[in-house]
Amino acid sequence: MFGSVLSWAHFELDLMGLHELAAPRVERFVSALQKLEPTETTAAGWRHIVGAYRSGMFEDDPQRGLVHAESALAAFQLAGHPARELARVFIGLNAQALGAFGEAHEALQASRHADVGTVSSLRDFLRVFSLLESGEMERALRDALEMVERNRHRNPAERGRAHWAVGLTYLRLGDHRSAEREVETALANMGRWPAEHAAALLTRTTLWLATGTPERALPVIDEARRRIAELSAAGYRGSLLRFAPLRRAEVLHALGRHAEACAELGLARDRTRAVAARIEDGKYRDIFLTQEPFVRKIEQLAASWGVT
Repeated sequence: MFGSVLSWAHFELDLMGLHELAAPRVERFVSALQKLEPTETTAAGWRHIVGAYRSGMFEDDPQRGLVHAESALAAFQLAGHPARELARVFIGLNAQALGAFGEAHEALQASRHADVGTVSSLRDFLRVFSLLESGEMERALRDALEMVERNRHRNPAERGRAHWAVGLTYLRLGDHRSAEREVETALANMGRWPAEHAAALLTRTTLWLATGTPERALPVIDEARRRIAELSAAGYRGSLLRFAPLRRAEVLHALGRHAEACAELGLARDRTRAVAARIEDGKYRDIFLTQEPFVRKIEQLAASWGVT
């Protein structure tokens, strides 16, 4: 109970963008758990859960997050503790961030029917994204719509996350009107979680690009960039720091501002290569550089635009 309650408390602080407030509390929590590990089997599991979500969601270090998540799963399985399902979700999250979608889908599918609190909607969102990446559009839409129903009476941010999943799916299907409706509903509900709200703004940017209206996309991506800068000042080091320059590069290119677009793409590429340099496992580094969708997009645009 001790590990569970405090893990959720720290997780919520991070979701709210309060990373500087969370960091010293996490450090003390991890230290306390390490002292408990000789006598409390689950202590190591909760310590690794914190490492798994912080590395994957807020530090852009998915291989480290995956190691933590796999260690958490081993500890909870040894103890016969139900938090093993939580560990599987974070295996899925970090594997997906590495571009290892098969591995991610397997872990997320294994935990599909477990109630893991706020993380349930995160798991379901990740599953929808995985289905979209594998081209299973109809299944993704069905699962996203079911996600909306499951979260109808949960907190607004979780409801927003569900509508975001539906919006992403309609966007992939080319139904721009429905995508706009769902993304706007998501944004209206997700203010409590600023990083995810900023990510949904990037989806709105993608929508305006898809509809051929980059002039509408520019103020949106600039607002997203401002919000991400505020998060960064508060200790956020997550993947939005490289996703936002990629989206802004696409917007600027669509507006004919090629030199500025190339500069933004170069920034996204540099930050992505810094992530790759932290991936010590050669197998996962290769997967990240060749299979992760945003990395592929960066390299495709760099080749097309002559960015070296």
